[in-house]
Amino acid sequence: MLNYIKITGGPLYSNSYIVYNARGRGFIVDAGVEPFKIYELINELNIDTIEFIVLTHGHFDHVFYAGKISEKLGVDVYLHRDDLEIFEYSAIYGEYLYRDVFVKPRNLVLLGSDSELYFGDVKVKIIHTPGHSPGSVCILVGNFLFTGDTLFKGTVGRTDLPGGSSRQLAFSLRKIALLPGDYIILPGHGEESSLKRELVENYYLKKLIEAHNTNHNKY
Repeated sequence: MLNYIKITGGPLYSNSYIVYNARGRGFIVDAGVEPFKIYELINELNIDTIEFIVLTHGHFDHVFYAGKISEKLGVDVYLHRDDLEIFEYSAIYGEYLYRDVFVKPRNLVLLGSDSELYFGDVKVKIIHTPGHSPGSVCILVGNFLFTGDTLFKGTVGRTDLPGGSSRQLAFSLRKIALLPGDYIILPGHGEESSLKRELVENYYLKKLIEAHNTNHNKY
């Protein structure tokens, strides 16, 4: 059985997550939180092995400590290839706000669209969801859906940053909205939610589904 714990930190109050199982193994989603917070929780949860770090997108508040954490833990860092350029200039903004030195991961692995990773025998599905940034992804594992800055409780990600696209975000949100079943929504900032709840209460998702159903019923 999989569990998760959320850690919030950094200048923009970003969320990082540790996903872990009963056998003392885990992986990290996003790395914008001060490393000592993550190390403390790894110890408290009796996690023996972190297998990898996967990033929802390349903005500095989600990647700033990926290099330092991956170097200490000896793990790969996964990032969608379309966010490599954004990732590269994260140091410019990040060092000013974090007041620390950005360390680029030596073992950065670039992912293609809709890739798959494995956590033991559990599939970790990488869903390409551009819009907030070109290489934004959502991460689906079990009934957890890590949405980065694509989808939040009650709202959606901004598209006015370099590389953002309202059209692409609409397409990505539709992809999420049409996933079968219900999932726990774990965003890059703010509180957790559920897909079922967002489909009812999130204005943006409701409008997309209404538009999809209207177009579908025409044929």
